[in-house]
Amino acid sequence: MRTTDITAAAPRWARTTGTLITVAALAACSSASTAAKPSSSNTSGKTAAISVQLTSAELAVNLKSTSTVTSAHITMSSKLGSQTVLTAQGDETAAGGKLTAMNLNEQIGSSTMTILLTGGALYVKLPGTLNKSGKPWEKASAESSNPVLKQLASTLSSIEQSASLDQYGSMAQAASSLKTIGTEQVNGVVATHYSLMVDVSKIHGAAFTQAAKTALAQARITKIPVDVWVDSHKRPVKMSEKFTLKGQIVSTEATVSRYNQPVTITAPPANQVSTT
Repeated sequence: MRTTDITAAAPRWARTTGTLITVAALAACSSASTAAKPSSSNTSGKTAAISVQLTSAELAVNLKSTSTVTSAHITMSSKLGSQTVLTAQGDETAAGGKLTAMNLNEQIGSSTMTILLTGGALYVKLPGTLNKSGKPWEKASAESSNPVLKQLASTLSSIEQSASLDQYGSMAQAASSLKTIGTEQVNGVVATHYSLMVDVSKIHGAAFTQAAKTALAQARITKIPVDVWVDSHKRPVKMSEKFTLKGQIVSTEATVSRYNQPVTITAPPANQVSTT
């Protein structure tokens, strides 16, 4: 795994789920730098070294296998130093590598939130202190009276793009360097660990939205280190990033499992949803 100083500070997986409060909090304490500083690779759980080295283009081709995925279970954790600032887990459905629906439960500090995306609509179960509707669910829209919901609605397109599984192939295609670290056990599955240095300017497709690219450009961040673990079916099973913020490490780790298991994601009952 590598680390880098980054003003954008917000882990990409935090942006993926629309946790803008977490993103803003992390960004507020960040400082600008353009240098990516590699650190020693995380070899925990390594079972064997790999002599065959793929190119980033070859890895991108391999990761096109995500186009056949119909569902997956995801987990995520972000830390600022030793303090956990975000954890999340849930399920998503997909078609052609693109997200079609998602149900994600998040813990942000002491607050919990659920994000449910289905049928092109975004439903949110906010912490009690932010929910003034009297109903458990609220539909996020540009007309929402709740500013949090209004802001989340503006990220709908970003969520759909960034949570899509084909983002991994896009990142590999944009990598200026790639190193095969070895094989490791990830949740009981043998996976090959790759370390990439991703060139932001070369990213196309779902890996980054234009808003994310703009934020990185403003921070003069040109490259981002990413580690990804890929199973024998050429599917990503783990991803990690590390950033340095004013001397503190911000680390994000995500796993993907339970591929193609039966998953049903439906909108909440209408009588439990506020649309104001």
